[in-house]
Amino acid sequence: MKVLNLNTLSSIRSTGKIVDYLHEYLTRNGLESYVAYSFGPKIRNGFIIGNPFEKKIEALTARITGLQGYTCFWGTLNFIEFLKKIKPDLIHIHNIHSNFLNYPMLFKYIIKNRTPVVITLHDCWFYTGKCTHYFTQNCYKWQSTCKKCPQLRKDIPSWFLDRTEKMFNDKKSWISSIENLTVTGPSKWIIEEAKKSFLKNAKIIKTIYNPIDTNIFKPSDVTVLKNELNLNDKFIILGVASKFNENNGLDKFIELSKIIDKKNIIVLIGGIDYKNILPSNIIHIKETHNRGELSMYYSLADLYVNFAKENTFGLTTAEALACGTPIVVYKTTANSEMLYDVNGFEMKVNQELNDIISIVENIKKNEKEENKQKRIDFVTKNFNKEKIMKEYIQIYNKILKG
Repeated sequence: MKVLNLNTLSSIRSTGKIVDYLHEYLTRNGLESYVAYSFGPKIRNGFIIGNPFEKKIEALTARITGLQGYTCFWGTLNFIEFLKKIKPDLIHIHNIHSNFLNYPMLFKYIIKNRTPVVITLHDCWFYTGKCTHYFTQNCYKWQSTCKKCPQLRKDIPSWFLDRTEKMFNDKKSWISSIENLTVTGPSKWIIEEAKKSFLKNAKIIKTIYNPIDTNIFKPSDVTVLKNELNLNDKFIILGVASKFNENNGLDKFIELSKIIDKKNIIVLIGGIDYKNILPSNIIHIKETHNRGELSMYYSLADLYVNFAKENTFGLTTAEALACGTPIVVYKTTANSEMLYDVNGFEMKVNQELNDIISIVENIKKNEKEENKQKRIDFVTKNFNKEKIMKEYIQIYNKILKG
């Protein structure tokens, strides 16, 4: 079996980690594995698509014309030559909306060669005109066709033209023409949403959760780290993101810092625009791709808070649970699938800060060591890396056997 995983990233952040896990598992089990990507560390059997200049041209063209993924000719042409050379039995597509691919060229190759495809829905982009998420906009035009997009100036913005109807129709035509299509999603929520779209016609449409490496994400001894940060007598509230902004609650963490008592402190790991002046009871740690280091911080925390309302899985939330840490999330999109038994707590929109204050007091009074083990067991049962990798191999085998 010869498999090519296609993603924006290699090895880093959520989708990059997942592709890395798949690549390593396939190789370890004697299968021929390749990864094509645009950004990230160089990897064995990897192919880097495009160059910085072409990506900048695509980013500018998309903003002027409103069409995303219709340039990048040379990078995509070279990638297609690579595909012709290795002749993969199956292409597994992850996130590809990042100014590095020509979609008409890619899908023309796939359709012409009748290559089996797995699409994993790490967000909602594959069945919308351009949006990666739509829940907070309450926009469901994608169930018929996209037009008059309320998020035209978001994600990769269009400065002048709304071309979402064309992009939606093109995407629908391309994907619907793939003869052997499988769609997977990392939550029950995203799969149920996909079933309301043109993706419902895929041969297989199935939930496969994102993998968590429980050999890395597990409770750690944090004595030294607590001493280094001078947090021995503090209740620690943790947030993790690639970059903090309004969408994942930077403003709410700042507001929360104003009402928590002196025995509580907030730790945020991820990029922050320093135009936002952080109060003294928020400790900022720069984004890290070191999984062992992340595991230490999850273990350090007494509570993990995820303010994102739009999640197709919630990888950082699951990683926190793997380290035994209770979570607090909105009961929206895929977030609710993490709220099992003693895993954590729901916060309500517009009363989240007061909810968190109450949750902190609840944990201080009622948290038990056995609760930590139940969270770890939940992750091991549902998201264990080896289990998830086996599920993907089973899907690959089923596809190729026809």
